[in-house]
Amino acid sequence: MTAQTSEQGDERVLCCIIPDRTELQERTLMTDRTIVVGDRSRIDYGLHGADVMISEFCTINGAITANGDVHIGNWTEVNGDLSATEHAFLGEGVKVHGRLSVNGDLEIGDKVQIEHGFEAKGMITIRNPLPVIVYFLMYLMAVLRIDRGEDADTVFADLFSDDMDENPLVIPSGAVLDMEYFSVPDTMQIGEACRLHGNIRAHSVTVGQETTVFGSLRAAGGIVLHEGATIHGLVSSEGPVEVYPGAHVLGNIVAGDLTIHEGARIDGTMSAADGLRMVPHPVLIEEEPEEEPVDEPVEGPEEGSDGIPGEQSGPEPVEYTAGAADEQVKE
Repeated sequence: MTAQTSEQGDERVLCCIIPDRTELQERTLMTDRTIVVGDRSRIDYGLHGADVMISEFCTINGAITANGDVHIGNWTEVNGDLSATEHAFLGEGVKVHGRLSVNGDLEIGDKVQIEHGFEAKGMITIRNPLPVIVYFLMYLMAVLRIDRGEDADTVFADLFSDDMDENPLVIPSGAVLDMEYFSVPDTMQIGEACRLHGNIRAHSVTVGQETTVFGSLRAAGGIVLHEGATIHGLVSSEGPVEVYPGAHVLGNIVAGDLTIHEGARIDGTMSAADGLRMVPHPVLIEEEPEEEPVDEPVEGPEEGSDGIPGEQSGPEPVEYTAGAADEQVKE
């Protein structure tokens, strides 16, 4: 996950990661992974995930449901109910315009407002929790026994690398997710078998296999559509656009450099300022197996009539005629 430190020293999440099998169902963004929301983001949907971590100064216009813990950063506003199967941590100045339900412990800061009351089955503590991003880093350092900050940065980057199978759902700082647009300031990586609604705006977009997007894609840095991806709308980029076999675009494509693999389907016009390249299926030439040398059978001795190998015949007899010298010897 890409992060950047601003002049004020706060850590900002920039890369947007949508993990596999994420769905936008009606007004709720659902996943079976952890959800991390960067600071100063506005989301007009509810959130449903494993653990939910929301940074400072965010606005969530929907209900939040966590199958684990929920962490709400300072001065964040939630316009809906908030529920957690385990524990809840609410920072200073948090407003919940709904009901709060917690099966575990509840830790809240100063000036927290809960409009429709709350229920906590565990211990209730009133104090200011740590900022979400600081809590997350300290959690990693404790679990992985990291002593230095540089090591934490490395592990933090590895945790959200492309090679990890259990990537969380990450909505970067300053993102806007409403009923019309899904806008992020940097890159967006959409996993496999996702189903999303909205027009996506990012610096670059990668759409995984068998993912469906009901909306357009606009990214200045480039767009990649993997096998089986389906886009119901315009695909536009000033940079390169690559469409792999089996991908389906129900709309026009505008690109700087366009690459279409054989087997992709485009239901619209295609334009590329720097050229269009068609990539055929690779032809696999099967090598003929080398014939193994066959040993010729060695002929054995011939068998006799009774099945027993016959004896080898000796040298043929040579007739000998006695000469005159021999006759003298006899005398």
